Amino acid sequence: MRSITRAGLVAFVLLMGFSRLGIAGPFEQGVVAFQQGNYMTAFRFWNHLAKQGDALSQYNLGVMFYEGYGVPQDYADAAKWFRKAAAQGNSDAQRNLGVMYYEGNGVPKDNVRAHMWFNLSAINGNNNGAKDRNVVAKRMTFTQIAEAQRLAREWTPTQELQGRH
Repeated sequence: MRSITRAGLVAFVLLMGFSRLGIAGPFEQGVVAFQQGNYMTAFRFWNHLAKQGDALSQYNLGVMFYEGYGVPQDYADAAKWFRKAAAQGNSDAQRNLGVMYYEGNGVPKDNVRAHMWFNLSAINGNNNGAKDRNVVAKRMTFTQIAEAQRLAREWTPTQELQGRH
């Protein structure tokens, strides 16, 4: 099982070029600050955007809390931000929730929920989500897999925002 992905942070390396052109917005300024190791500045930019509903900023805050970048490591806060991004279809956040349920970090250890999140991530195009779903499936019974698949089929963003998963 791979650890928490930082794709939301790493994937935006190219955005640094935008800042050199003078067209960087708050998200990009957060990326630059993060890459320079100025985690508190990145946190301020992304926290503001995340509270306004920006899924990438929510995802990045999840990574910051999960890893303890500039904030105390807090798996519960990481899960909170990953949930918000996952509810908007962010496949990396969905996969990271799967990892958290698989490992029991900040949430109860639960292979059914892990499989559900990995499955949702895979449906949204995350190849690692598909690989991780197959890994966890090897540790599950047929009944557990069927339950995880049912949960994934019935999952809605509204449920997530209400904290039902």
